[in-house]
Amino acid sequence: MATQHDERDDAPEHTFNLSVTFDRWTEADREQGEPGDRGFTREAGDYDAEELARLARHLGLSQASVQNTGNGLVVGFISTTPDENNAHFRHGVDTYYTLHLHSVDGQPLTEESVLLAAETMGVSLEPFGYVPATPEF
Repeated sequence: MATQHDERDDAPEHTFNLSVTFDRWTEADREQGEPGDRGFTREAGDYDAEELARLARHLGLSQASVQNTGNGLVVGFISTTPDENNAHFRHGVDTYYTLHLHSVDGQPLTEESVLLAAETMGVSLEPFGYVPATPEF
Protein backbone atom coordinates (compact mmCIF):
# COMPACT_ATOMS: atom_id res chain seq x y z
CA MET A 1 0.00 0.00 0.00
CA ALA A 2 1.46 3.35 -1.07
CA THR A 3 1.60 6.20 1.37
CA GLN A 4 0.41 9.62 0.43
CA HIS A 5 3.12 12.28 0.04
CA ASP A 6 2.59 15.49 1.98
CA GLU A 7 4.33 18.56 0.48
CA ARG A 8 4.87 19.90 4.00
CA ASP A 9 7.35 17.04 4.51
CA ASP A 10 9.60 18.73 1.92
CA ALA A 11 9.36 22.20 3.49
CA PRO A 12 12.60 23.28 5.13
CA GLU A 13 12.55 23.61 8.90
CA HIS A 14 13.35 27.09 10.12
CA THR A 15 14.66 28.16 13.49
CA PHE A 16 13.53 31.47 14.94
CA ASN A 17 15.60 33.01 17.73
CA LEU A 18 13.43 35.26 19.87
CA SER A 19 12.67 36.63 23.30
CA VAL A 20 9.39 37.86 24.79
CA THR A 21 8.88 40.85 27.05
CA PHE A 22 5.80 42.11 28.90
CA ASP A 23 4.48 45.46 30.08
CA ARG A 24 1.89 45.56 32.90
CA TRP A 25 -0.29 48.63 33.28
CA THR A 26 -2.57 49.68 36.15
CA GLU A 27 -4.90 52.67 35.95
CA ALA A 28 -2.30 54.76 37.84
CA ASP A 29 0.41 53.62 35.39
CA ARG A 30 -1.74 54.74 32.46
CA GLU A 31 -2.16 58.17 34.06
CA GLN A 32 1.64 58.45 34.41
CA GLY A 33 2.28 57.10 30.91
CA GLU A 34 4.66 54.30 31.95
CA PRO A 35 4.03 50.64 32.78
CA GLY A 36 4.53 49.80 36.43
CA ASP A 37 6.14 46.46 35.69
CA ARG A 38 8.05 45.14 32.71
CA GLY A 39 10.42 42.30 32.04
CA PHE A 40 11.06 39.08 30.20
CA THR A 41 8.67 36.15 30.04
CA ARG A 42 11.08 34.26 27.78
CA GLU A 43 14.79 34.87 27.47
CA ALA A 44 16.35 34.49 24.00
CA GLY A 45 15.92 30.99 22.63
CA ASP A 46 15.29 29.01 19.46
CA TYR A 47 11.82 27.95 18.31
CA ASP A 48 10.65 26.03 15.25
CA ALA A 49 7.79 27.28 13.05
CA GLU A 50 5.11 25.33 14.88
CA GLU A 51 6.26 26.62 18.27
CA LEU A 52 6.44 30.18 16.92
CA ALA A 53 2.89 30.04 15.55
CA ARG A 54 1.56 28.58 18.81
CA LEU A 55 3.37 31.22 20.89
CA ALA A 56 2.04 34.04 18.68
CA ARG A 57 -1.53 32.78 19.13
CA HIS A 58 -1.09 32.37 22.88
CA LEU A 59 0.27 35.93 23.26
CA GLY A 60 -2.33 37.45 20.93
CA LEU A 61 0.26 39.07 18.66
CA SER A 62 -1.42 41.22 16.05
CA GLN A 63 0.90 44.08 15.09
CA ALA A 64 4.47 44.38 13.85
CA SER A 65 7.14 46.98 14.37
CA VAL A 66 10.06 46.88 11.95
CA GLN A 67 12.88 49.40 11.91
CA ASN A 68 15.94 49.43 9.71
CA THR A 69 18.64 51.04 11.83
CA GLY A 70 21.32 50.92 9.16
CA ASN A 71 23.06 48.30 11.30
CA GLY A 72 20.30 45.76 10.80
CA LEU A 73 16.61 45.22 11.36
CA VAL A 74 14.96 45.61 14.77
CA VAL A 75 11.73 43.63 14.79
CA GLY A 76 8.97 43.25 17.35
CA PHE A 77 5.55 41.62 17.13
CA ILE A 78 3.12 43.16 19.61
CA SER A 79 -0.14 42.29 21.32
CA THR A 80 -2.57 45.21 21.07
CA THR A 81 -5.23 43.88 23.42
CA PRO A 82 -4.49 42.98 27.03
CA ASP A 83 -4.09 39.42 28.22
CA GLU A 84 -7.48 38.38 29.64
CA ASN A 85 -6.06 36.83 32.78
CA ASN A 86 -7.07 36.93 36.45
CA ALA A 87 -5.24 40.23 37.10
CA HIS A 88 -7.07 41.84 34.17
CA PHE A 89 -10.55 40.88 35.37
CA ARG A 90 -10.08 41.18 39.13
CA HIS A 91 -7.66 44.09 39.46
CA GLY A 92 -7.74 45.99 36.15
CA VAL A 93 -4.08 45.20 35.43
CA ASP A 94 -3.45 44.96 31.70
CA THR A 95 -0.53 42.93 30.37
CA TYR A 96 0.80 43.35 26.82
CA TYR A 97 3.51 41.28 25.13
CA THR A 98 6.22 41.93 22.57
CA LEU A 99 7.99 39.12 20.74
CA HIS A 100 11.48 40.31 19.73
CA LEU A 101 12.81 38.46 16.68
CA HIS A 102 16.62 38.24 16.79
CA SER A 103 17.56 35.91 13.94
CA VAL A 104 16.20 33.24 11.60
CA ASP A 105 18.19 30.08 10.92
CA GLY A 106 21.13 31.61 12.82
CA GLN A 107 21.44 34.47 10.33
CA PRO A 108 20.88 38.22 10.80
CA LEU A 109 17.38 39.37 9.94
CA THR A 110 16.56 40.18 6.34
CA GLU A 111 13.35 41.41 4.78
CA GLU A 112 12.67 37.85 3.59
CA SER A 113 13.24 36.27 7.02
CA VAL A 114 11.01 38.85 8.72
CA LEU A 115 8.27 38.14 6.16
CA LEU A 116 8.69 34.40 6.82
CA ALA A 117 8.26 34.95 10.57
CA ALA A 118 5.25 37.23 10.06
CA GLU A 119 3.57 34.70 7.75
CA THR A 120 4.30 31.88 10.21
CA MET A 121 2.61 33.88 12.98
CA GLY A 122 -0.23 35.18 10.81
CA VAL A 123 0.73 38.83 11.38
CA SER A 124 0.68 41.21 8.43
CA LEU A 125 3.48 43.73 7.91
CA GLU A 126 1.61 45.71 5.24
CA PRO A 127 -0.44 48.10 7.41
CA PHE A 128 2.71 49.32 9.12
CA GLY A 129 4.40 50.73 6.05
CA TYR A 130 7.67 48.84 6.37
CA VAL A 131 10.09 50.12 3.78
CA PRO A 132 13.73 49.06 3.91
CA ALA A 133 16.21 51.92 4.29
CA THR A 134 17.97 52.84 1.07
CA PRO A 135 21.59 53.91 1.08
CA GLU A 136 22.31 57.54 0.34
CA PHE A 137 24.72 58.27 -2.50
